[in-house]
Amino acid sequence: MATDRHVSAARGTRPWVVVAAVAGLLGVGAAVAYQVGVALGLSFEPADIPHEDLAAAAPRGVAAAPPITRIVAPDDLPVRLAARAVADALAGRGEPRPAVVDRPGAARGPVLRVELAGGAGGASDEAYRLARTPAGLVLRAAHPAGAASGLYTVADRIRSGDEVLPAGRNDERGAPRLGLRLLDTGSVGLPDDPAGFAAGDDYSLNTDVVGPAVLAGPPYVDTAAVARIAAQFRQLVDHGLTEGYNGVVVPGFLEYVTFASIGDGHQVYPAGDVHLARAKAMVAAFGPVWRYAHDAGMKVYFATDMLALSPPLQRYLQRRFGGLATGGTRLWTVYQAGLRELFTALPYADGLVVRVGEGGAAYRFPGWDYTSRIAVRTPASVRAMLRALLAVAGEGRCPTT
Repeated sequence: MATDRHVSAARGTRPWVVVAAVAGLLGVGAAVAYQVGVALGLSFEPADIPHEDLAAAAPRGVAAAPPITRIVAPDDLPVRLAARAVADALAGRGEPRPAVVDRPGAARGPVLRVELAGGAGGASDEAYRLARTPAGLVLRAAHPAGAASGLYTVADRIRSGDEVLPAGRNDERGAPRLGLRLLDTGSVGLPDDPAGFAAGDDYSLNTDVVGPAVLAGPPYVDTAAVARIAAQFRQLVDHGLTEGYNGVVVPGFLEYVTFASIGDGHQVYPAGDVHLARAKAMVAAFGPVWRYAHDAGMKVYFATDMLALSPPLQRYLQRRFGGLATGGTRLWTVYQAGLRELFTALPYADGLVVRVGEGGAAYRFPGWDYTSRIAVRTPASVRAMLRALLAVAGEGRCPTT
């Protein structure tokens, strides 16, 4: 009986213990939340949401597509691609597709003629003038980029149902309002597997598009996979140009670099190191792939996290500088050498996009030992990095973003 009374008493006190513990935890949580709110300056107040009266816009008239029977354009790849975009736009409106030629010939009907000559006006390479003539339309530009920009504008107006040459704007100077319009690589290189994507658990943040072509050993790249990636990339570039983009950002830096120019007796990759052969294979295989964007009239930027590392590179930095000393200038001379090599191996590169504040294992590509480290953490290290990389840009090789 004594035991029963003891158990009964214990059971009788448990609800009070639980209530007290919960109250204590809530009190501690409230105190912590209050202090965090004070420290961060958090506040809230009821939102005053304005009333909005929605109404459909008035129907907009659709201009007739211009009757263009032939597009006469110079035999320049960016200009011809843009001329084809005009032909596609006309065909999309149900008009006969005009031929794209480099000589007017004996064409019947209105002609869109592209002239590369002075007189486009303005300093922008993408400036152009569009005028109406008795023979049709003439687009004049001082640079192929201007001719292409004007043609893509014509194509866009045709697709949109706008007047190709609005009243009062005959021979008016035109140019994009935004100078640099960057495109990323989208789904290039990604497997077309919706079911696998929905069922998968791959949370990698790596954005490199070369993955399907990477081999663990010689020859280090699968040429058939490179061809598939190249076809996807060309399609992306052609579509991006049609949509008005004039630059593309391609992930990659360290995988194209050997650091062979560092001749101080402490080579990053010693003779026979796999990184040497791999980098050369990557340049040979993918250099022509990314060059297509340049040849088509786009600027090509490569992108990397900082610090970008490989095990041999990290050991080299440890030997020479005692670690990742990003606040000084000496460490950045190594990355300057790598950057010069990148722009030499891929001479069409227009710049480098550098990301700091993100990195680590989540950004690593499976099967490769190239990694990144969040090592640029202070204003001093950011300034040191920018000064070093911009110094390479100042050598006239390319801009650095």
